[in-house]
Amino acid sequence: MEHVVVTEPVTCAECVHFRPDEINPPAGLGWCPLRKVSRYPMAPHYCRQREEAEATPAS
Repeated sequence: MEHVVVTEPVTCAECVHFRPDEINPPAGLGWCPLRKVSRYPMAPHYCRQREEAEATPAS
């Protein structure tokens, strides 16, 4: 596993691991299965496990 240095706060909204709230996905309290914590998608915090989905090239 690659060592990740976190210097700035991140959000969960774009993380592939984050499970958004089913009733209010953009703002409701979601779940992070890696850290086993509930988080709001846009709340800044420090996280070494955050991963974004790779962008697909435009056709």
